Amino acid sequence: MKKIASLLLILTLMFLSMTGLVSCGLVEEGAEISVYLSDEVYDFDPAAAYTDDNTQLLISLLFEPLFTLDEKGKVRNAAAKDYEIDRATGTMTITLRESYWSDGERVLAGDFVYAWRRVLDPEFASPAATLLLDVKNAAKVRSGADGYTIWDVGINAINEKTIRIEFEAGKDEDHDAFLRNLCSTMLAPVRSSNVQQSADHWTKTAAELACNGPFHLKQLNWVYGYLTLERNSGYHRPSDSGRAADAYVTPSLVRTLWQTDTSVSHDAYLKQMYDFFEQKVVFYIGAIAMEDRAATKGVKTEDRLSTYSYVFNTASSCTDLAKPEIRAVLSSVIDREDVVSRYFVYGEAATGLLPPSVMNHSRTSSFRKKGGDLLSIDAASLQSAQQRLTELDATFGAFSLTYNADHADEEALAHYVADRWEALGYTVNLRALGKVEVEAGDSTYNESGIQVAYETGDYDVIGIDFQMMSAGAFAPLAAFSSKYNGNTSGWVNETYDELIDRALAEQNARKKAQILHEAEALLLREMPVMPIMFRQTYYVQNTGLLRKISFGYNGFPVFTKAKLRHYDRYFFDLLEDTFFPESE
Repeated sequence: MKKIASLLLILTLMFLSMTGLVSCGLVEEGAEISVYLSDEVYDFDPAAAYTDDNTQLLISLLFEPLFTLDEKGKVRNAAAKDYEIDRATGTMTITLRESYWSDGERVLAGDFVYAWRRVLDPEFASPAATLLLDVKNAAKVRSGADGYTIWDVGINAINEKTIRIEFEAGKDEDHDAFLRNLCSTMLAPVRSSNVQQSADHWTKTAAELACNGPFHLKQLNWVYGYLTLERNSGYHRPSDSGRAADAYVTPSLVRTLWQTDTSVSHDAYLKQMYDFFEQKVVFYIGAIAMEDRAATKGVKTEDRLSTYSYVFNTASSCTDLAKPEIRAVLSSVIDREDVVSRYFVYGEAATGLLPPSVMNHSRTSSFRKKGGDLLSIDAASLQSAQQRLTELDATFGAFSLTYNADHADEEALAHYVADRWEALGYTVNLRALGKVEVEAGDSTYNESGIQVAYETGDYDVIGIDFQMMSAGAFAPLAAFSSKYNGNTSGWVNETYDELIDRALAEQNARKKAQILHEAEALLLREMPVMPIMFRQTYYVQNTGLLRKISFGYNGFPVFTKAKLRHYDRYFFDLLEDTFFPESE
C-alpha cells in the first residue's frame, strides 16, 4: 500500500505544481493520454488471444485487419483501400492502402496471406481458422484432409498490394458475411520474419513486436506497471504525404497503467486508479473495483462480442463431466441474473452462447433475439437438481474449477458456483491462476495461466471469455465442431458436426442462420460450454478534457482520433523520471 500511496502523492503534487506549464519538445508531438484500459496482458499475438477480453482490447489498438465494423455494424475499409468481387470466377480481389509497420516497413499483401495460412495450419490451435472456411480448400486443410496443405488454400498475394481470394465452388451468392469476418483483429497481418526469427517470444517484447495499427508498443514495463502505446507514424500515411503524423493518429502516446504490486489487492489498486481519475491524472478508466461499481457515477457501457463462460473438459477424470445431462444440471443451479448484478454489475445474464450483438442473417437482425432464450437466467432449486442427479446415477466425484486470480469478480463467481455444486454433493477444488512463467529459448516470459491451461486442456472446468471473433454466428459455433479444432473441451457430436457442415455449404443467409440456431440449441443441450454473462465494456471518461473517443462494433474503445484539451498542462517531467522512466 505504501507504494501506491507514494505514487498518489507524487501524481497529486505533480498535477498541482505543473498545471499550466509546457514541457519543451513534447508538446509538438501531441497529447500523452494516461488511461487504465485493462489488466495485465502477456501476449500480443492477434491470432492466439481468445480467452481474455483484455488482450483483445489492446490488440485492437496495435493491429488492424482489412476492414472494420462501425458502431452500426457496417463494413468500413481499414487496411484495405477497396475490393472487387468477380462472380464469374468466384474470386475476391482486395487492394491495400499504403500503410507502414511501426518499424517503417510497408504493410504488404503477403503479410496478410502469411497470417491467414498460419491460422489455417492444423498445427496452430487457433479458433480464428473458422473465419476463413469459405475459402477454397480451407476447410479441407484445417480438418486435416489427406493430400491438402496450407499451400492449397485459395489465398494469394498477386503483388505487394493485392490479395486474391478464391472461394469454394458455389460460394458466390453473398459475401457480406465473409467481409464481416475480415473485420476480425484475429485476421490482422503478422510479419513472417518476426514469427520465424523469434517464434516463441515475438509477441512478448516491445522490441520485437511490429504493429500495423494506429499505435505500437513503445514500452512494456513490468517493474513500474505500465505499457506505452506510441503513435505509429506510418499508419495510413503514404510515403509522399505532406500531412503531419497527427492527421492520421491524434495522440502522441496512450499510456495505460496496470497493477504489478502484489502487496495490495486488485480492488485496492482500482480504487487508487479512480482517485487518479478524479484528480485528472488518468483520463479514462476501463475497470472499477467490484464493490464500487454500482455506486460510481457517470459509468457508460458498450456491448461486446464476448460471453464469459465455463468450459467443461469432457475427458476429465470426473466421469460425471462427460455426461451432457449432468452438465445441464450443473448449469441449471446457477442464478445468472443474481451473479451478474452482484459480482459484475455491468453485463447481461447470458440466455445463450451468442450475445445480442452477433448478427443473424443481416446487420439489422440480432441472432440472439431471433433465436430466443436457450438458458434460464434464474436458478433451479437444489432439491430438484439433486433428485435429477440421482436419476442420472451421478457419482458425485471431485473436480477442479479454474478461474482467473487477477479478477475479483471472477473469483467471487467461482466461490458462488463451487458452493452451489458442493450443495449438490460434489467436491469442488477451486484453482486460481494468475500469470505463469514459461521458457522460450534462453529466456523466461510471463504468460496468462488461464490461456495456458485452456490451450493444453489442463482443467476440469475453466472460466474464459469466449470470443465471438466476428459479428457473425458461424465462426464461434464452428469452433465447437470436432473437425476444426477450435476448442479444448474434448466434446464430439456427429450431429453437431453435420449441422456446421450444412451451414458452411449453405449460401442463403436466412437458411444458414436457421441451421446455426439449431446448432446453438444442440450445443447448449449438450452443454460442453456453460454461458454465464454477456460481456460489456464499462468505463468512466473525463469528457470535459478527453474527447472523440469512439467505440467499434466489438465494444472496444478507439483512441485514434482522441483529443485531450489543454494537453500541454498535463505533461509531467518529474513523473517521467520517476514512475515512467524511459528505459525498461
